[in-house]
Amino acid sequence: MKPSEALPKFLRSIGRGTDAQFYLELFRAEAKERFAAIALEDAIVGEAPDAVVLDLRFLSVLGLTPVVVLGLDGPLAPAAVAELKARLGDAQLKTAEFRGARPVGEIIETVRGGVLPLVMVEGEQPAGRLADLGQMLAAMQTRKLIFLQDEGGMRRDGRLVSVVNLSSEYTELIGAPWLSERQQALLQWSYQLIFHRVSHQLVVAVTSPLDLLYELFTVRGAGTLLKRGALISVYRSLKEVDTERLRELLETSFGLPLRQGLFSRSLYRIYLEDNYRGTALVAQTDLGAYLTKFAVTRQAQGEGIGHDLWQQVAQDHQTLFWRARPDNPIVPWYEKQCDGRVKADPWIVYFKGLPVDDVASAIRYAVSQPIDFEHREGG
Repeated sequence: MKPSEALPKFLRSIGRGTDAQFYLELFRAEAKERFAAIALEDAIVGEAPDAVVLDLRFLSVLGLTPVVVLGLDGPLAPAAVAELKARLGDAQLKTAEFRGARPVGEIIETVRGGVLPLVMVEGEQPAGRLADLGQMLAAMQTRKLIFLQDEGGMRRDGRLVSVVNLSSEYTELIGAPWLSERQQALLQWSYQLIFHRVSHQLVVAVTSPLDLLYELFTVRGAGTLLKRGALISVYRSLKEVDTERLRELLETSFGLPLRQGLFSRSLYRIYLEDNYRGTALVAQTDLGAYLTKFAVTRQAQGEGIGHDLWQQVAQDHQTLFWRARPDNPIVPWYEKQCDGRVKADPWIVYFKGLPVDDVASAIRYAVSQPIDFEHREGG
């Protein structure tokens, strides 16, 4: 299949063509070796490699070559590695095998040549194998490490945990009874890699082979994202922030120009990711905090920065209410964050921690607020 034929088919299969196109262009704009490393658990290599082979074949057709990491659980049986290589060969994928991650320069040249590196990490103990992996990720400046396992992402009471902020949630999760022994290990490995083995921005995802493409090419992903956690600063006045960068962030996120007036209104708190990739603007009312704007750039959405912003805002405000148009793509996420919602055409008004007696007043307040963006009937 030619890339020109594969891409449209792929975009249709994902169901979010604009997301997939965005990430494909993002990946292609970076150095080839930065794309991703995919670590396979032993069970997948030995028993169920077919889905992985299909994923790798498709990525190859798109011009993307990840590093495949083997042996994190310990030395693999030579027969299992040989079988994996044979299946990759049947899928017309060229491979090169590396014993250990130290020949990083050779691995990088292999990736740049479109040949799939199969890297068997070395070390008698897990700590040694993790150090070997960390050295390679640091040298290649890998942007994303994906652990593929049969059970997929981490689940609590049957519900997928989509994002874990390792800065604030790691201690709470270590020893959590709802995490399997394998997932506890992945949690600890991720923490060690992100905080102690690399200095660049690395995110880790845990997902299944069947969901790999969704994890790579959609904003919401399809597994559990483990990350350092964004640096969120809180300001009390717009005079303390770069309003031009804030304007650019808002207009980029919403895809529309701002009307005059938003920055002249009284804001109680301005939450900003330190690189201006996400913001929450909060006004104070007699009913509690009103979320005027919540915006995160598309790339930052895929890194879980919205999760970090929301954590900070919700922690600071027991009572919070806001509005959104029904066609706002973030509506499904808002549904999970609120205690309740009311349709008030053309809006949906959401609230969290709001007394029942105040709901009607909150709706009136939200609906009466000015429209902030040009060329639309709501904003």
